[in-house]
Amino acid sequence: MPIGAQCDIIIGECKWGAAGRNDLATLAARRDLSLRELRGVTRVHLALFSVSPVVDAALNEQIAAGDALHILLDDLYQ
Repeated sequence: MPIGAQCDIIIGECKWGAAGRNDLATLAARRDLSLRELRGVTRVHLALFSVSPVVDAALNEQIAAGDALHILLDDLYQ
């Protein structure tokens, strides 16, 4: 999904349960594959959408560091 005016995109995945660090690793691999094909993209944001809060401490650290976005389903409807 394109966002912003600087050719940013979001690559995300929806999870019915809690998201974990393996889910973020999968998204990072997809990002790397996508960047080979996408011309003009300057930045890729990784996003995990889930019903449950993140309980994986390592993933929470990556989210806090800005390596990924975590969006709860309830947040989309507020």
